[in-house]
Amino acid sequence: MPRGDHNRKMSAEQWERVVAEYLAPLPDGTYVGCPTLARKYGVAPNAIDYHLRRSGVSKRCPKESHANGKQCKPITRLPPEGQQPPLCKCGCGTHVKWSRSKNRWLKYVRGHYRPKRAYHRPEWLRREYEQKGRSATDIAAEFDVSVQTIHKALVRAGIPERPHGESLRLSGKVKGENNPAWNGGSSPERQRLYKQGHWREFSQSIYARDGFQCRRCGRPKGRPKSLHAHHLKPWANNPALRFDPDNCVTLCHRCHIWVHSSANVGREFLD
Repeated sequence: MPRGDHNRKMSAEQWERVVAEYLAPLPDGTYVGCPTLARKYGVAPNAIDYHLRRSGVSKRCPKESHANGKQCKPITRLPPEGQQPPLCKCGCGTHVKWSRSKNRWLKYVRGHYRPKRAYHRPEWLRREYEQKGRSATDIAAEFDVSVQTIHKALVRAGIPERPHGESLRLSGKVKGENNPAWNGGSSPERQRLYKQGHWREFSQSIYARDGFQCRRCGRPKGRPKSLHAHHLKPWANNPALRFDPDNCVTLCHRCHIWVHSSANVGREFLD
C-alpha cells in the first residue's frame, strides 16, 4: 500500500471535507478513521491528525474508532472498568492518566515529579560528599534511595566520584577494629614470620607428619604451595600455639578455603 505524502497541497475546501467526514457517523453508526481518510486523499495519517488538532477537533478514543464501517482490532490494555484514576504522587490533587504501553496508571502527571530533596542541590551534595567525605552508600541510606540515584546526582552536579577504597578510608571504616576483617592487628606480624626460615621448617615438618597429603580429602602434594599448614585455633588470639604441632594440620588449598568459609557449618578443623 503506497504511503501518503506529507507535502501534498490540499485546498481549504478539501480540508473542510476531511473534518466533516471525520465527524459525521456512517449509516451503521461507525466513523471513518484517520488512516482511511489518509488513503482516500493521498496524504499521510499524521497530516490528518495535525489538521484535526489545528481545527480544534478532539480525536475519538480507541473504543469509538472504526474504519470503513468495519470495527478495528479489539483494544487491549485498557484501565479496569469502574476504577477511578489515582491522584498524582506529587500531592497536586490531579488525577493521573492510564498508560497503555505500561498497562497501569501513571504515578505522576506529565511534568509533575517527586519533590526536590537535599541531594538534588549541588552545594549540599558537594559539602557532604567532598568536604565531609561521606560515601554515596551513606547518603543513599539516609534518603532511602538506591546508590545509583546518588551517582546520577553526582554526575549532574559535576562532582567526580572517588574510588570505593578512598571513601572507606575517609569514613574511617577500614581503620583498626572498624574493618570487618580485623583480627587483632596480627596480619603484619604474621606476614613477617611467614617469610622467615623458621616457619618454612615448621610447615614442612607438619606436611611430613601428615604424609604430604590433605587431612580432609586425602589429596597428595601437587604443584608448589598446594598444601597449607592450617591452625586449629586461630593465629591471631593464640600466640603461644602458633608453632605448636598439635595445633596445625595439613590441608590442600581447596579444603583450606572451604574450612574458613560459611559452608563449614559444622566448623570442621576449627576450635
